[in-house]
Amino acid sequence: AEAGVEEIFLSPAQIVQIYESGEYEYQHSGTQAFRGQPHEFIEFKPASPSGSQYVKINMFVNMTDKLPAAVSVIARNGVVYNLSIENHQKGTRFSDSVFKFDPSEFPGAEIEDLRLN
Repeated sequence: AEAGVEEIFLSPAQIVQIYESGEYEYQHSGTQAFRGQPHEFIEFKPASPSGSQYVKINMFVNMTDKLPAAVSVIARNGVVYNLSIENHQKGTRFSDSVFKFDPSEFPGAEIEDLRLN
């Protein structure tokens, strides 16, 4: 059975911690330019390819601050999605309203809840 959209996307936290999962083999594949700056390029492949919905995950890491700058995920069903991290902020507090969708602000919009519960 083909994975649904909600099963394909990794959260940013899962992507950042993917090397700890033991489900992927990874290798440093040199330095490549990203946003005009040199970044370390790391390729992840499933340790058990037949049991994974992902073919490959590529990550650019800024070696100045040791934080990921971008991730590209290639799913087995052909879906490719890219996550570009523009700014890292630690310890920032947000009001609950930032994370609540108010349907009244989008009249006529079709709403489909794809959260993983």
